[in-house]
Amino acid sequence: MGTIFKDSKGESWDCDINVGAIKRTKANTGIDFSALTKEHISDLYSDPVALVDVLYSVLFTQLKEKDITEEDFAERMGGDAVYDATHAMLEGLVNFTHSPVRKKILSDGIALAKKMEDYTDKRLEEITSKRDFETEIKKRIDAEMEKA
Repeated sequence: MGTIFKDSKGESWDCDINVGAIKRTKANTGIDFSALTKEHISDLYSDPVALVDVLYSVLFTQLKEKDITEEDFAERMGGDAVYDATHAMLEGLVNFTHSPVRKKILSDGIALAKKMEDYTDKRLEEITSKRDFETEIKKRIDAEMEKA
């Protein structure tokens, strides 16, 4: 995918991570890219507000050049833009990582998260296309409750 994504207005943004982006992100969000954890990656995948806060810090210089405020940028981020931005930013992190071992670990982790995301989407599509969707959901809820 690369480090470039488009917002919902069609504007392109480059999530090329550099030291300035890392400093701004840590100062503004508390997320330290040099000590990124699985929980941080999970949060970025699952919380679009946290993602947009991080993106604003990463893209600050580009946004400032185009006179786009934090609120204006957030308004441009929805649906496909959030999905694409997530992957672009994580790719930017992989590209920035200087250690070959850490780069591989991060890259493999992101690839696994993407694979699981695709698998979940496929399974949801299969389940929701069944005629008796309600019964299937109830079975799955019961099975999960039995595990607890």
